[in-house]
Amino acid sequence: NHAEVMLLIHNLATRVDKLENPTLLPQKTEQREASTYLMRRIDTHIHKFGKSVHPSKRRKELEVAGEDLELVDYFTLESEQQALLWENTFKTYFKDKRIKGEWFLLTEEDVAFFVAIARTFEKFR
Repeated sequence: NHAEVMLLIHNLATRVDKLENPTLLPQKTEQREASTYLMRRIDTHIHKFGKSVHPSKRRKELEVAGEDLELVDYFTLESEQQALLWENTFKTYFKDKRIKGEWFLLTEEDVAFFVAIARTFEKFR
């Protein structure tokens, strides 16, 4: 629902502002871009949300661990903190679809929702 997504984005923006306020951080660390991604086990509807500086490398790392994955989509943000917040936001939004650990059973509509958000972020970069 559009209203829920807008509220989610507003709440997230508030959390990001607080995280980036230097008085709330014990120390200022070097900021680098990072991405929030969605991966899928090939030939299934089982997905993983994550954060990485290099999503394609991350996919290869997970494949070494025995997962046969495809990178569905990702969007790049200004900091690792922002990427982590978005990862956690998606995990919370889809909490009822969690099947085990970090894995979620998503529909094509759920995937399209993630892709739409990713494309929106990339359009404004």
